[in-house]
Amino acid sequence: MNLKSTIQSYEDLISLEMFVENKEITLENFETILVDYQITDTELKCCLTDEKGKCGQIHQKGYLVLLKDGTYSLMGGTCGRTKFNADSTISKNIASFENERKRQEKLGRLYDFINNKEKYENIINKLKEIVGEITAFYREIQILGFNLKILNDRYKSYDRAVLIKTYKYDDKGNPRYQATERIGYLQELNLFDAKDTGSYSLDVHKLIIGLKKACELDEQIKQKPKARVDKQVNDLVKDLSHFESLQDELLIRKSSIERFKKSDLSLLCYLTNSHHIREDAAKYLLRSKGRDISKAASYLENKDSSYLDQYSCDEIRVKSKH
Repeated sequence: MNLKSTIQSYEDLISLEMFVENKEITLENFETILVDYQITDTELKCCLTDEKGKCGQIHQKGYLVLLKDGTYSLMGGTCGRTKFNADSTISKNIASFENERKRQEKLGRLYDFINNKEKYENIINKLKEIVGEITAFYREIQILGFNLKILNDRYKSYDRAVLIKTYKYDDKGNPRYQATERIGYLQELNLFDAKDTGSYSLDVHKLIIGLKKACELDEQIKQKPKARVDKQVNDLVKDLSHFESLQDELLIRKSSIERFKKSDLSLLCYLTNSHHIREDAAKYLLRSKGRDISKAASYLENKDSSYLDQYSCDEIRVKSKH
């Protein structure tokens, strides 16, 4: 059995020739930690022993310990840290073991990127494409003007409902309030969270540089296998660890953009009563459909007329804080 890997079953544990169940572990007979274990298929008892006697704590996670007589015994993970002071041989050994394990885990993570360089390069190329699409979208919506501020306010308050108030004229031509109608719900308000999406290009660039440096470090390790490169490894793993989170974030935003574009964009024309701001929204809608944006005013007029007919009223006003 490979004692470099975490032991995960009681069967594997008792198969070890030098393992002795319930063998006491003391400061005097302790030699070193061999490997850790995480065993859930049986109850294990800690064998650490001091002047108060054997610990006996039931646990599932701990360390397989080599004793000075060559046999193996069990030490609970928590017990090992708390039963003796920090300056003891056992406490120092635990700290050393855990530091080395973390170092190996980070090194293993780094080599995942190195050994799968082509896969990650392909992912990076796809991320660059997505960043391009996201950048293009935010460039396109600049035509919305002040509507972007309104949408950001609605995002903050999660105010999705678009409402209009309807009025009928009395005999003297004065508008009389009739009703408030909900004409729809805004979709994907998260797109208007005011995030600096320009940082996405920089984030992808950092991944490119990180992958390049990881491969360079691999060559350095091959030439000098005993060289300590912990700091470089830590820095690179930290930089490259953003791979999955960045990919997830970009895919989520891309999907949101796609859903937003398929939603009822005419609702953007009913965020305020300001005519020129409404025209900006109409221009975005028309442009997104490949139509002439100079027709924005007539589009609004026709859309308003359709609501006048739908709600049998003489005037509509947007219910809005703006």
